[in-house]
Amino acid sequence: MALTDSQSAKQSATIAENAAAEAKSYADLAAKSEDFSKQSEQSAINAGLSAAAAEESRILADEAATNAQSYADSAATSAEQAEGYGDNKYTFPDITSGLAGTVSGQYFRVPQGSDSEDSFLYYLNNSGVAEESASAPGTAALDKVLEIISTKELEQLGVLRDQFGWLYFKWLRDGGFGSGNVFMGAEIIKNNILSITANDSGTVVFKDPFGWVYPLTGTNNGGGGSDPEEEIKIRDTQNKLYAENLKSEVSFDIASPVYDYNIIVSYGQSISTGYEGWPALTKVAREVNNLIMFGQSVRGATRAGTYSALGGNTFNDMISVVQSTTTPTTILSDADVALLARGASNEGEDMMVGAINFWRAQQLKMRALSSDPTRKIIGLNVGVAGMTVEQLSKGASTGHYENRFMKALTDIKASIPSGKTVGLVGIIYVGNEYNYDAAWGGTTDKDAYKVLLRTLLTNMSTDAATILGFGATERPAKFTVQPGASYTRDATNMSIGNAHVELSNENDDIFLCGTYYQVTDKANHLSPNGYRWVGQKVGQVMHQVLDRRINWFPTQAISATCEGTNLLLDLALPKSAAAFAPAYYLTTGGTIYPNKGFRVTDSSGQIDIAETTYAADTIARLTLSRAPVSTPTVWYAPQTTYNGNGNVCDSDNTKSLYLYEYHAGTGQYPEEDIPALVDKPYDLRNFSVAYTIQAEMI
Repeated sequence: MALTDSQSAKQSATIAENAAAEAKSYADLAAKSEDFSKQSEQSAINAGLSAAAAEESRILADEAATNAQSYADSAATSAEQAEGYGDNKYTFPDITSGLAGTVSGQYFRVPQGSDSEDSFLYYLNNSGVAEESASAPGTAALDKVLEIISTKELEQLGVLRDQFGWLYFKWLRDGGFGSGNVFMGAEIIKNNILSITANDSGTVVFKDPFGWVYPLTGTNNGGGGSDPEEEIKIRDTQNKLYAENLKSEVSFDIASPVYDYNIIVSYGQSISTGYEGWPALTKVAREVNNLIMFGQSVRGATRAGTYSALGGNTFNDMISVVQSTTTPTTILSDADVALLARGASNEGEDMMVGAINFWRAQQLKMRALSSDPTRKIIGLNVGVAGMTVEQLSKGASTGHYENRFMKALTDIKASIPSGKTVGLVGIIYVGNEYNYDAAWGGTTDKDAYKVLLRTLLTNMSTDAATILGFGATERPAKFTVQPGASYTRDATNMSIGNAHVELSNENDDIFLCGTYYQVTDKANHLSPNGYRWVGQKVGQVMHQVLDRRINWFPTQAISATCEGTNLLLDLALPKSAAAFAPAYYLTTGGTIYPNKGFRVTDSSGQIDIAETTYAADTIARLTLSRAPVSTPTVWYAPQTTYNGNGNVCDSDNTKSLYLYEYHAGTGQYPEEDIPALVDKPYDLRNFSVAYTIQAEMI
């Protein structure tokens, strides 16, 4: 039962043409072989060759004749097949029909698919059994292949595309080939990780997926050395990649605000408590009934000794208040605050209230909520002014840890409504300025301080879980603020400031939010705007860690090199490129310090800095007045010259929740009226923490 439709006839005609061409080829070969036989025999006679040579020629002629006959037979067979295919008598709709229409030893084909031109399977009729012997595509299948193959103008580029036009494969006339993801060419090798090519100057370079360049060979002008500017680009790229790697995911066992009542506790010494932070600025509750404090103040009724809630063990909306210096303390009226003498130690605005409010505002925005009564946050401040880390630690003779931290948590636990959960989610630790000077009684050794503070923070986590009954398998996040500014001491190699940097870098549950030398202050303590300013940064970091679950690090040095008088300092930046910005120490109109807060020394003493600039987004360049005679030490924000201040920061443009405020007649110092700041968002660029680092001499 043969097919007679036009598509089958078209296919058969194509095959017949191919077979006829093959037959003609065989016939041509046969004719050539016969000619060769005659020529070989005649040549042997005419040339008078030896009998042996003539015999050899005859043998060759016989072989050629045999080949000619073979070619002729093949031509006849191909012609016969062409004739068979030509009248379509061997095409059947199925195997059963094919066996019925052929005899043993004959072949037949069956079309595959709904379209008879898609493809064919060839079968041998072997004594009534169909044995599959070959397959062939039909014109429809060939057309589909041709549809995805195209050649661009001038035939410089050939491409293989899918039905949507997307590139499968491409090839160039110069020998290049590959896909959009992987390509090997005469002038470029690339994949999704990097590319290798030559730049305009002839330098062979690696390029990563972000477009950053890594030189592979020297320039083509001899010498084989790298271009110094290319080296700067390499370092800048490495610094950026290093910073990106630091932004890793926070460990799963770091706490998050999953409780009905989530406690944020502030601990440390005077700058943690809002010492001199009057008048209070944040006097309006942010999220009524949800952001709360225990009693009428986040600090309680006592400045030291045993903790008790001011006004009783009840929860109230969290705001900032100014308290008396008496025990128990009382809340001062606005009129009383306005009459306080300059330098009065009354505690008022602190970092924590502004931090929690900003954290919560960002959290709600992320979750598309206006409020969240199911997740209340309690702000608790149990710090004590004028204390070293030893005096604040568990087991100290002062009893502050047990009588304030543990006592406050115990009282809060007893006041939580029945059936509700409560846990310690975060610790804000600000201290210890008093460990910077041995005269204040604490260790000044960097490593010893690190052990003491790490132990203190771990004890707070463990004891909170025991007291509250929740969080035994979780670790509260520890948010620290580097002590320094006027308390910095070069005699200890800036040990306490360096200790805070190292603790943050070495522990996955400690997050150094930054420093406070750049904000407005009252000489030894911060102004109310200064406290809230730093609190905004702490709140930003809390959101990053507790909500977004991303690690945080402050602007800091990674490494440094010195070649002659050229000293390069690599920086890790939380956001964007490095910048210089004014610091407001002593509540001035903003100060840009000589050399931006850098100092360099070697074994011969101080090395003057002729110029401080940025060589790249993440590299500071210090041009020295002389070459170091030994390994130089770079000091940033040291006591000498800068009194713990500097101007290095990143370009973070995060907008704060609150604006800088000045209200004459409220007790704010007149110098706090700074036009560049008033009624503007707090500058949340990440100012570099203070540090010392040794530069490698090259």
